[in-house]
Amino acid sequence: MNLPILVVDKNIELSQNIQAEWQKRRIDTVRVDTMQEAIEKLIKESFLFVAINADNINYLPILSIMVGVTPTPILINTSNFTVRDQTEAFRNGADGYAPFHEDINESIDSALALMQRLSERSKQPYKKPSEPVIYENIIISLPYRQAFYNDKEIKLTKTEFDLLHYFISNHGKVLSYRQIYRKIWGMEYQDLLHKNLWNHVFSLRKKLLKAAGCEYIETERNVGYRFIAPKDK
Repeated sequence: MNLPILVVDKNIELSQNIQAEWQKRRIDTVRVDTMQEAIEKLIKESFLFVAINADNINYLPILSIMVGVTPTPILINTSNFTVRDQTEAFRNGADGYAPFHEDINESIDSALALMQRLSERSKQPYKKPSEPVIYENIIISLPYRQAFYNDKEIKLTKTEFDLLHYFISNHGKVLSYRQIYRKIWGMEYQDLLHKNLWNHVFSLRKKLLKAAGCEYIETERNVGYRFIAPKDK
């Protein structure tokens, strides 16, 4: 049985038309709306290749994370082809970057040609790096120290990133001030240090609120903090 193609595209009608043409070749497609959804599927399943519609997917900021979790070839398609964008896509790990053709079959033939050129790569040993940490619509990459909400990057300081990683890794649990300080700063907590911790948590909370429009960090008065999805509150 042939592996399916993973399509990252918000254009449902276009995806259905392309899917119909691939099915004539006995190849199925699976469509998702976001890069995060695609990464979650790539962690669990195998695909022939990934096709990303650059016209409606903000793929570039998170492309390097996708490349890090899978050896699956990644093809970018766009109706606004430029050499500059192509160069950026290749620099971040894409295997192909091509304009959409008016004839869907031409696009499919281009994809098949790419697969042929990349066939040797699949025979090479692949060492899978650490997987990104995913919680709800938040995804963080440890090697790149980047955080995203709905595929949009959240710019964090080193301490804010470390806090977010620690919170997500222990989501739902109440983390005491002592636990947090020991983990993030490698020091024992004292009352005089509370202002420093509060400032960093406040800044992280503010950035998450701006990105997500909702609170993820709960304060347990005189105890610590808990990271929890809004729907679970």
